[in-house]
Amino acid sequence: MNNKPILPPKLATWILRHIAVPEERFPIVQNMEEDFSEFVSLDGRYKARLMYWHHVIKAVFIIFCYKIYWRFVMLKNYFITAIRNFKRHMGFTFINFIGLIVGLTCFLLITLFVKFEFSFDRYHENADSIYRIIVDTNEFYRGKDQWSLTPSLLAESLKKELPEVANATKICVIRVNIRHNDQIFSEVVFLADPEILEMFTFPMALGDTKTAMQAHYSLFLTRKSAAKYFGNQNPIGQMLSVNNREYHITGVLENIPENSHFHFDFLSPFSTYVDIYGRDEVLRWQNWAYYTYVQLSPDADPAQLEPKLTTLLKRHRENLTRTLRLQPLKDIHFYGGTNFDLEPNTDIRNIYLFSAIALFILLIACFNYMNLSTARASNRAKEVGMRKVIGATQKTLVRQFLAESFIFTLITLFLSIILIKLLLPVFSALMNSDLEFSQIAQGGTPLYLLGIVLFVGLTSGLYPAIVISS
Repeated sequence: MNNKPILPPKLATWILRHIAVPEERFPIVQNMEEDFSEFVSLDGRYKARLMYWHHVIKAVFIIFCYKIYWRFVMLKNYFITAIRNFKRHMGFTFINFIGLIVGLTCFLLITLFVKFEFSFDRYHENADSIYRIIVDTNEFYRGKDQWSLTPSLLAESLKKELPEVANATKICVIRVNIRHNDQIFSEVVFLADPEILEMFTFPMALGDTKTAMQAHYSLFLTRKSAAKYFGNQNPIGQMLSVNNREYHITGVLENIPENSHFHFDFLSPFSTYVDIYGRDEVLRWQNWAYYTYVQLSPDADPAQLEPKLTTLLKRHRENLTRTLRLQPLKDIHFYGGTNFDLEPNTDIRNIYLFSAIALFILLIACFNYMNLSTARASNRAKEVGMRKVIGATQKTLVRQFLAESFIFTLITLFLSIILIKLLLPVFSALMNSDLEFSQIAQGGTPLYLLGIVLFVGLTSGLYPAIVISS
C-alpha cells in the first residue's frame, strides 16, 4: 500500500513562498498545506489542487494589494519627511538647489545642442543611400587636398554607366539680380537637375514636384522667399525677372530646415542654365564647378563602387591623377572639411568636447550635492537614532534618504526645464542653431530625462544614505 503523502502543486507553493512578506511566509504556507490535506481527504486530489490554486491566487492578490498600499504610505511618509527637512535647513536646501539647477540646466542645454547637431540631414527619407562625390586632388589649397567640386558631366555619366547609381543630380550655385516692383535684389539661386526633388526630401507647399522643374525658365521659391516677394498672394504662375530674363514661378517649397548642410531660397532647373550659355560651354569634363550627389541602389556596396568612379573619370580625362570618393550624406556636416563646401561645417571633435563638458558639469553637480549631504549627516544623527530605536533597518533608512534625493532631483529638474524655456532663445542665438523647446518632449527625450533623474538621484544620494544610516 502506497502511504506517500499527496503534496500541493509545487508551482503554486513556490509562488506563495516568494510573494508573501517574510513574517507571514511560514504561517501562510503551513496553513495552506494543512487545508490542502483536509481537502484531499474530503473531496479528492484533483478538487483539492483546484481549491489550493484558488486560495493561492486569492492570497497573491491580497498580498499584492497590501504591499502596494503600504508602499504608497511609505512614499507619502518619505515625501513629508523630505519637505520637512528642506524647510528645516533652508540654507543648505537653497545652496543645493542652485548647484543642481545650474548643473542640470547647463547639461540639458548642451545636450539639446548636441542632439540638434546629430540631426543634420537625417530628415531626408533617402539619407542612408545618398552620397556626395568628393575629389582627392593631391594639390593642397588652404591646407586641404580634397575638393567638393566636380565636372558638370559627372552626374549624367554616373547614372548612365554605373548600374549601382540609382539616381544622381548636380548642383550649381550662382548669384543673380532679381527685379521685382522696380526693385533689384541680389540673391543666390541653386541650379540643379530635376532628380534633386526625388533624391532629397524637400516637401512642396504649392505646385507639382513631377512637372514643376521640367519647363525651361521655371523657378522654385521657398515659403520665406515667396513671402518676401509676393506676401500672402499665391506666387504660382507669376513672373520674376532674373538677370533680365523672365522666369515662371512653378512651385513653392517648405523652408529648408536649419539642420541641413546646404540651404537655398531659389531653385531652378539646370537645363535653363544650359539653354542660356550653350551646352558645349557648360557640359564639359573640364568644367569643375558643380556639386554631384548620387543615390545608390539598395544592393550597392559603396566600398566596391568607389574605384569605379575614378576609372570612369580617367576614361573621360586620361591625364588626370585625381581620385573620386563617396562621402555619406550624414557625414558631411561633421566630416565635410573640403575646399569649396557649400556651407561651413562642424568638426565632430567639437561635438565630442561639448558632450564631455556637459557630462563633467553634471558630475560636478552630483558630487557637490553628495558632499554637502554627507557633511550634513551629523545633524541627522538624532533622527537616524530614533528611527533605529523604533525598528528601522539600514535598508529602510537608505530607501528614505534615496527617496529624498529623488524628490530633490525631480524638483530641480522641473525648475531647470523652466529655466531652459527662458534661456533657450539666447543660447540658440549664441550657438547659431535652431533649437526649439519642444525637442524636450520629442522622441525618447522624456525617457532620457527619467534616466537623468535616476542617475542624479542615485549618484547624489546613495553614498550619503549609506554613511548616514550606518
